[in-house]
Amino acid sequence: MSEIRRSAAGAEAAFYARKFSERAEWGNALEMFARQNRKLVFFTVKGAKKYVPDAGFKRLLDRCFYVVELDPRQWPADYEILQSILERGTGMPVDLEGGILLPNLAPLYLSSNLRGNSGAGIPPVSVAASTAAEKFFKYPARARAAASNLAALLSAKNPPAASVFADRLSGGGISWEMESIKLNDFFSRGTSAHFPAVVTENARLAARISRISPRLALAAAAAEKARAALEKMFGEKRPLIEKLLIARALFDMGVSPNGGGDSARLFSFADRIAGMTRPDGRMMEKGRSAVTSENALAVQVLALAASASGDKRYLDAAEKIGGYLEILLMTAGQMPSIPDVSVQSQSSSRTYAFVAKAFADLHCQTGNDRYIALCRMLMDEWDKLFMTGEGVWSINSYSSALAGVSRPVIFGDARMPSYIGEAAQLITYLKKADPMFDASYSKKLDGISIGAPKHYKFREFALASWKLSQAPDFDGPRK
Repeated sequence: MSEIRRSAAGAEAAFYARKFSERAEWGNALEMFARQNRKLVFFTVKGAKKYVPDAGFKRLLDRCFYVVELDPRQWPADYEILQSILERGTGMPVDLEGGILLPNLAPLYLSSNLRGNSGAGIPPVSVAASTAAEKFFKYPARARAAASNLAALLSAKNPPAASVFADRLSGGGISWEMESIKLNDFFSRGTSAHFPAVVTENARLAARISRISPRLALAAAAAEKARAALEKMFGEKRPLIEKLLIARALFDMGVSPNGGGDSARLFSFADRIAGMTRPDGRMMEKGRSAVTSENALAVQVLALAASASGDKRYLDAAEKIGGYLEILLMTAGQMPSIPDVSVQSQSSSRTYAFVAKAFADLHCQTGNDRYIALCRMLMDEWDKLFMTGEGVWSINSYSSALAGVSRPVIFGDARMPSYIGEAAQLITYLKKADPMFDASYSKKLDGISIGAPKHYKFREFALASWKLSQAPDFDGPRK
């Protein structure tokens, strides 16, 4: 009887393995089947330049690889880890197109150009895949060692290539006068070479410093230049999430009281966001659900628009989206990246940071303590799923597909604001706003305050999100 059971179990496993092989998908099952069947993984990134393997490469893929597509909207944390490893390895801000992973999903080869570049001596992925397959099946230990070297690039002991280190923060902390000089220089030189989030968060920082002390004339000058840069960016065609970040920064800097500048276009954008909201509170963009992070940023933008205009329509729209985020928090085991039950997805720490700040912004504008309670609940879940031994959160959860490869803590702003910086701003606000403030929050803030300065580079601008939480007048969103 036991032999029959074992035979049936083996047949069932083989059946599911065949089914998985027919339509392999990104997720936790990928590692299980790749290990079980000793196959490598070839992945492409959804939204990147389409790659079609030739007949010879396809035969190799059929024999030795699972072929999957990684959608950054569904799996933002896994995508960011692989993207960050590629950037650390090349020392350049490049866009990931795909790569080759070991059965445990450790990266063996990552590329921003799967077709290769013969002029630069970069082989196409088909050549890399053939080499990887030979190395893996003949010399598995060497393949594992090569993969561990790539994953180690995200260790705090391995700073980004091509970085110029300067002095760490002095014992007296951040010098706002020096920061204002730096920011004025930053916005005087043009910002097109920087990621949008680096520009938006440094613009917010310049405005915040100018409010700390009006005598810092260079901070005021930097803020004006920053506003001009943001208004130019806001007029360009950009993805929704970038538009939301730019709008948040412009509203946070303060709308011109006489309606000048770009205020009309800003409020028109807020109207459009409100119009994208379904009756259930979920935002739709071009017929598909906006990701949870976009919904959370929309709440922040609408709350700021309500504050700037006094128009209750914006606050009503913000609370409507906030209500949908509350449903996700109450019903999902983990906040999904895509708020649609028909699509499998998994959030990153950034999702949690944006949603928590959305609840905090709603509390700031309404005074309703229910939003503080939601912040507490969300942060408890965030701790449970993402906390590391260092007392801060990794970008990916314990249950992510790449959890066994890397669980890095990302302090710097890049394509998106640092979730660590967003969390520091949130906790600083909660310390003042929450009458039942948990002492464990202070420990997290201490952990951030210890970790962030280790990444401080005087001549770089990637820590603006964290610096915003350090400004003496920080009290949450502008009212």
